[in-house]
Formats: sequence, structure tokens, C-alpha cells
Amino acid sequence: MVYAVAEGAKKAGAEVSFFIATEFDANQINSFDAIAFGCPSMGAEQLWV
Repeated sequence: MVYAVAEGAKKAGAEVSFFIATEFDANQINSFDAIAFGCPSMGAEQLWV
């Protein structure tokens, strides 16, 4: 799913960066115009395309 979101953002002209939660520090927030958070899903929460 993250790749689909990133592809859409790139097509709209955005620069995209990926981080694992443990790699991101709150001090980095002001370095970005927008931030999207995601998490894996399991069981009934899974998305099927």
C-alpha cells in the first residue's frame, strides 16, 4: 500500500521519503511539507484489492 501512495504522490510532483518508525525522530517533522503514516494490517483489517 505504501508504494501505491508514494507513486500517487510522485505523479503529483512530490518528493517521497520512506522511514521505519524507529528511524524517524520528532525533530525531523519540520523538514517535510506533509507526512503520511501507515501500519500493517492483519485478519479482518486486511485490505484486498
